[in-house]
Amino acid sequence: MNKNQEIIKLAKEIIDDVELRRASAGDLVSKASRLASLVNDSSIKEWLNYEKYGFSNTASSINLMKKTGRTYNEQTKIGMWGSIYTQEMLIDNALAELEVIKSFKPSGTYSALQFQNQLQQVKTLNLSINTYRRICTIVTSSIQDFASKIYYSYKFGQKADSLIKKYQETTLKAIIKYFPELKESLEVIENNSSGANSRQRSAAGLECRNILINLSNKLWKNNQKEYKCRDGQTIKIQNEKNKLIAYVDIKMGNTNEGKAKAKKLFGVIHEVFALGGKSKRNIHETELSTTIIDIYVFLNDLATYTDLKPLKRV
Repeated sequence: MNKNQEIIKLAKEIIDDVELRRASAGDLVSKASRLASLVNDSSIKEWLNYEKYGFSNTASSINLMKKTGRTYNEQTKIGMWGSIYTQEMLIDNALAELEVIKSFKPSGTYSALQFQNQLQQVKTLNLSINTYRRICTIVTSSIQDFASKIYYSYKFGQKADSLIKKYQETTLKAIIKYFPELKESLEVIENNSSGANSRQRSAAGLECRNILINLSNKLWKNNQKEYKCRDGQTIKIQNEKNKLIAYVDIKMGNTNEGKAKAKKLFGVIHEVFALGGKSKRNIHETELSTTIIDIYVFLNDLATYTDLKPLKRV
């Protein structure tokens, strides 16, 4: 087995682990670390290293920590520094404690007070468990996204033909039904994505960015100047990128799974705008491949997890 085959095999194994729910978040971190080393992705390796050994009080570490749903207090400098294994251990400990508390039967003169205290303890523990589980969900979703990109990039080459074909036959039909003008944009991408010269690559990269701009203007029919995201961050609605982030946050952030998916798409939106903007000058083949995969993943998730209806003016 050569290196490329090993990469494809490991990436597919990670994808299957997530979809079949046969591995813990900690197990996925270990496998993804091996994959990141094989493909020499330094940014993913840095993040996964923190997930394995815990986060540190540095700007880059804190930034990565926040992206996983962990909390950090700027004033007190207190944060959820623990590794993914710590989060899983905290879930197990909280569940065990919950069983003990639930088994307690209030009695005697102060039974009513004991019962109220018991309810409060159960509520507090459930909130903690949900927090730890949300972190595990975000980490799992991010690893799935990373493994999917690697798998399709290595398996199907620069154009990621199979991924594109799969989405064209399914969820892209829904997108084109709502926004028929996107069909032409997708044809531009397909016709130029394997181009050997920089002009063709630039055309494909810019069209990826144009798709997001088009969708942003179609989906965000709202005159808000600012929007407060579910994670507490306030963004100014002065550009297409932030409009699209606000739309995704509103439409997808109602559940833990939705929040994890939305967080993943925020990264996709930032990446497509950054790499698509780079296409004005020059874009490398591997960067274009990433951008094209990003755009198809985004369109797929948008059609799958939202109703594709615009948010009207308020």
